[in-house]
Amino acid sequence: MKSFVVIGLGRFGSAVAKTIAETEADLLVIDQNEDRVNLFKDMVPNAIIADAKDERVLDEIGIQDFDVAIVAIGEDIQSSVLVTMLAKDAGVPQVITKAVDKNHYRLLEKIGADRVVLPEVEMGRKIAESLIFENISNVVDIADNIEFAEVKVCSRKMNNRVISEIDDFNHYDLNISYVKHINGKVEIASGDTRLMIGDSLFVIGRPEDIQKLSEQN
Repeated sequence: MKSFVVIGLGRFGSAVAKTIAETEADLLVIDQNEDRVNLFKDMVPNAIIADAKDERVLDEIGIQDFDVAIVAIGEDIQSSVLVTMLAKDAGVPQVITKAVDKNHYRLLEKIGADRVVLPEVEMGRKIAESLIFENISNVVDIADNIEFAEVKVCSRKMNNRVISEIDDFNHYDLNISYVKHINGKVEIASGDTRLMIGDSLFVIGRPEDIQKLSEQN
């Protein structure tokens, strides 16, 4: 599983970090605000109070060893540009940065961000997807062309069957992280996990595979 560092724990960064934390992926979070970092102390083993604009801080955490860096610094455009450049220069394979407007978006693209996110645009797309694919919800982008989503079990062909018996899962490049059963019980997904209509699958994969699963379900 990929490793992630989230820099900036405002609303966007916190939402991304919480979702990644639920997958049990390797995750480190950084923010200058002690109160924000403290909210993650019980959720993430590696939560650091630090200024990511300081190149020495990034060296100390070994940012180059992470697969994905999410730069979620808020309204400070200069800081987001600087941290994005530092992460790219350090050799992070995938740098995803939040933009606050279209000019910021274009600037981040020019300096080499692998993906730039305008939260309002992304939210509009997700609302549209949720209207079309009604059993998909809580979609979060966690890397380039990789999403984390909740997919409701609606199909009779999945009802009262274990995951290893359901052939549909072999057709898509998806990782089922865990299952929330209709009775409220949550368990890490395995081949022996039995599904019932009304259960929720929490999956990681390409958007098109998640949508195909929804259509087949």
